[in-house]
Amino acid sequence: MLSVWHVTRSAGLTAYFLLFLATASGLLLALRIAPQRMRPALYGIHKSTGWGVVIFAMVHSLVLLLDTHVGFTLSDILVPFATANHSSEIGTGILGMYAFLIATVTAVYRSRKVFQNIWGTIHRLAMPGYILTLYHSVTLGTDAKEPEIMTVYIVTTAIIIGLLAAKGIVGYRRGGTLDARSTR
Repeated sequence: MLSVWHVTRSAGLTAYFLLFLATASGLLLALRIAPQRMRPALYGIHKSTGWGVVIFAMVHSLVLLLDTHVGFTLSDILVPFATANHSSEIGTGILGMYAFLIATVTAVYRSRKVFQNIWGTIHRLAMPGYILTLYHSVTLGTDAKEPEIMTVYIVTTAIIIGLLAAKGIVGYRRGGTLDARSTR
């Protein structure tokens, strides 16, 4: 029988893996190295995994309300750094969730005139969201010390760092700046 712990850990790990896929596919789109025929599929992956992160992060958080062992309240899972125990680790996870939620929701409205000039800046919240979520996962996840899970965190982070380095190099070569707009 599945316990609350099993559900929240499964949802958290799923949210992290989807976050990795959304972040990696977004960086690949920004790099413009994928063949043109593959870009629609890559965009589809980016968009659907972004929404998957939001859904599974919400499940991960809300299921904790049912856990009588930890005794979280709604404010504990919605207000960063409000908990008495593990405040920084939980707070970074909440901030990471909000950063990714904002980046994902505003992407829906990016073609609207009011968002066209600021959408790229807002969407860049996804990277700090990834970093905050990674910190939350590595420091608080009860199975984060397991070799298999730690390997997932190491490999996915190495891939993201590699893509960020490539993006910086490509951006610099294209426009003499590391600004992400130079890759469009």
